[in-house]
Amino acid sequence: SENTGHMDRVGNLSLEFALRDAWDDHVLIFNALSARDPERAAEAMQSHMARILRQIDRIRAAHVALFEEEV
Repeated sequence: SENTGHMDRVGNLSLEFALRDAWDDHVLIFNALSARDPERAAEAMQSHMARILRQIDRIRAAHVALFEEEV
């Protein structure tokens, strides 16, 4: 889908500056799930998704042509 394509682009373009943060986010999510702590898991997931939204804005600004709508 279109959203999947955008997320793939964001993931690939963010590797240069966000790989460690993504790893740390996933470890926090995994640890919360392993501990069966839904509140901590939800907080970790919300934090991770907020970071992704900030990264999308940063990448979109740096690579405008990749996110232009096809007419």
